[in-house]
Amino acid sequence: MVISKKYKYCFIEYPRSASYAIRHELLEFYSGEDWLHKHARYKDFVNSLPNEYKDYFIFCSIRNPMRDIISIYNINRTNSSGRAKPEFWKNYKWYIRIHELRRARFFDNNPDTSFQTFFKQLFILPYIKPRIIAELSMERYNYIIRVENLQEDFSAVLKKMGIQQVQPVRSYNVSTRQELDLDEYYPEELRKKAVRILGPMMNFMGYNFPETWNVKRIPASSRLYFSILKPAAKFFWNYISYAK
Repeated sequence: MVISKKYKYCFIEYPRSASYAIRHELLEFYSGEDWLHKHARYKDFVNSLPNEYKDYFIFCSIRNPMRDIISIYNINRTNSSGRAKPEFWKNYKWYIRIHELRRARFFDNNPDTSFQTFFKQLFILPYIKPRIIAELSMERYNYIIRVENLQEDFSAVLKKMGIQQVQPVRSYNVSTRQELDLDEYYPEELRKKAVRILGPMMNFMGYNFPETWNVKRIPASSRLYFSILKPAAKFFWNYISYAK
């Protein structure tokens, strides 16, 4: 999390959403300071400044779930942070270990697997991101930056706060710089599954599938599953600690 007491803003950081690039701009050029810890929750910010938080401009950044899954695949496949090894997760809470160890063991045993195989074997039920569901449901954000429109959205945030922009956002991660060909990652034979798995989360986050896919509607079973799990996801994020 990055805040500025000078400009009265709070940037909530979500994983795999260009938060590293944005935080560096804020810290270097816009009087930002590290606050609490990198992925602190909105409620943590409120608790840290109970008499001031309402005066702050709150913003975050999000990524299209289709691209997010590709990032998860690339992070684990390259093992750039060590997270594709089971020992990386040994000190995390049990419910995190269960989730992440499944991916870690998959890549430990299949280091050269394709994205298509990864997606087919590891994503069975509709994709749910508890933190995104919990915090975007609150409707307390003044602006949501979309990674796919990073430069324009970051400029818009600064303009809304009356801050003169110094330079374009620098990209540090390959996933932020790359123009991904979604049709290459999700070939035609994978698209029906992608709609079933990713559709509800994409709708919630305000994303659409490529027009060429000609998606008419999300399967009712996926929508039902998402609607049932949505309250549980909110509770999980708001009341159960995610950190080490």
